[in-house]
Amino acid sequence: HLKNSSRWAVRVVAMEDGPMRGAFLAIDTESLIVDPGSLFSAPHESAASHALAHLEKQIRWDHLDAFVIFDPLCGWALPLAKQRGIPALFDCGQETPLQPDRTAIPYVQDLVRRSWQSTDAICFASQSMASTQQSIFSATPTEIIPYWHTPGIALRPRNQESRIAMAPLRTADWLHKHHPEVAARWQFRQGPATETSRETLRRLDETFNVPTLQSTPDWSVSNLDLYLGPLFGRGPLRPILDALAANIPTIATRTRTTAEYLTNSRLPMVTASNPLALAHHLIAMNREPDYLQTETEFTGAFIRAHHAPDRLLTQWEKLLSSVAASHR
Repeated sequence: HLKNSSRWAVRVVAMEDGPMRGAFLAIDTESLIVDPGSLFSAPHESAASHALAHLEKQIRWDHLDAFVIFDPLCGWALPLAKQRGIPALFDCGQETPLQPDRTAIPYVQDLVRRSWQSTDAICFASQSMASTQQSIFSATPTEIIPYWHTPGIALRPRNQESRIAMAPLRTADWLHKHHPEVAARWQFRQGPATETSRETLRRLDETFNVPTLQSTPDWSVSNLDLYLGPLFGRGPLRPILDALAANIPTIATRTRTTAEYLTNSRLPMVTASNPLALAHHLIAMNREPDYLQTETEFTGAFIRAHHAPDRLLTQWEKLLSSVAASHR
């Protein structure tokens, strides 16, 4: 959005490589991988200071009007921006209270805590997230901007004969073992984990256990007929919005944020550790293809109205502009 607006140039700094790198390159956006492992594993204060100085040299700080972090682990970069007079925005999507890496030495943990609180403004995706972090950011200007669904989502045609589901490994595995006649009628897909190291292990596990579970490079809901999960923190929340915006029957993970977003919906939700509940919903849809369709369409209309990308992206850019204005 920022690149397409022609009002911003963007540099992306990430802690590890991932599926979005190709997307950044496609829109001619500079993307840099900076590994803070040496900071978090530093055995003493002088080693941590040396690691932080090394990280600082890896980032291009020239011509920046604002600095935005999305991952709390990137908080170490906030004071480096502030030292140069670059205002900072923290877009925090954490649903649990922020905690520094407990394996780091106390000096680094304290550095990260103070870094979070040094931000000029903070954005939360839900009121529940803001309430969870209130004790940390009580003195920081705060704005609530809900997640938006991906732009350009197309509605799923009704009466499709395909049966493709985004489903966790444990759900697909249980169906293959206990209801093979149902599993045989479906194709199962699973998107990537949020961290490359975890993703490598999980892909090996999935390939060994359920060869028919197709690993996808992203969380696109294109061509899906059912969206289940994600469970165990495997994936982000935005694909849930995408699936609903496309009128795809969805059984979402119950979190404080999804419960807040879907407070007016009667679609069922499951806890993040209940793969069998998802399996039983798939069996119900296999038996009755219109299962949940009326409620899905009602909820989809709500999501398209209240999580529209044009409005919320504009609101987010306005917040960024207000933060950057203090640098001029």
